Amino acid sequence: MKWIDYREELGVSFSSSDKAKMLASKITALFDELSDARIQNEDSVCRQYFSDIGETKHGLYYAWYEVKRSIVRNTEVSGLISYTIAFSNSAKKEQMEQLGEYVLRKLESFLSELKIDYEIIRDSDGCFIFPKGAKELDEGNVNIPFEWLREYPLARKAMENALKAYSNMELPSQVADLFRKALETFAQEFFGKNASLENMKADLGKYLKEKGVPRELAGNFETVIQMYTNFMNNYAKHHDLTEREYLEFIMYQTGNIIRFVLSISKKESI
Repeated sequence: MKWIDYREELGVSFSSSDKAKMLASKITALFDELSDARIQNEDSVCRQYFSDIGETKHGLYYAWYEVKRSIVRNTEVSGLISYTIAFSNSAKKEQMEQLGEYVLRKLESFLSELKIDYEIIRDSDGCFIFPKGAKELDEGNVNIPFEWLREYPLARKAMENALKAYSNMELPSQVADLFRKALETFAQEFFGKNASLENMKADLGKYLKEKGVPRELAGNFETVIQMYTNFMNNYAKHHDLTEREYLEFIMYQTGNIIRFVLSISKKESI
């Protein structure tokens, strides 16, 4: 996955010049540390990095310095984060997983220290930056379900596509429909059926009832799915009427449904 240029339009005021300067200082110190460590095969990693960001380098005389300079020349936080992630992904391409993970962990610590409201989410192609909302909701309804979906690869890929589109502020109706697709793909994999989300709401209700979920909750989930489906049909899937302000609710609702079903299934196996 290519690094993503997360822009100021994301609506989170994270690109102040002060935070950018502080982050650049920390990244500078990190790459000075890597330079002093004399890491094996450093030139190949640095060459891969420049290839990934689309810059041609015929020779690397001071590899770490050139990489560091290419990152900290960014004056906004978004660019600093994106280019640092690009380096981490490049290291992993060169089979240097430990180096790539070390850079990511350090970047995560920098974001936390500077209170920059973005987090790094790993995926099959590398990683991407996700804008944080409410901490408890992000953890419970986004991070945990996304991790649990490793057992359902098609659904996880669909959710990954929706999260990336949400992060990249794509057309709201398209983003909403991607979350619908993620939920539908999960239901298809979970129940082993090739049916629409609306046609599987009864399967969901029946499954929850069979597993001892109180009928008030199991029946309500069918209603939630119907509400979800009606909204998507009327405002997203067939019409471009979704407002950007609706997307966070839709994202959390998607994750909440997936989390609840998987929580019940995991409880059975304990």
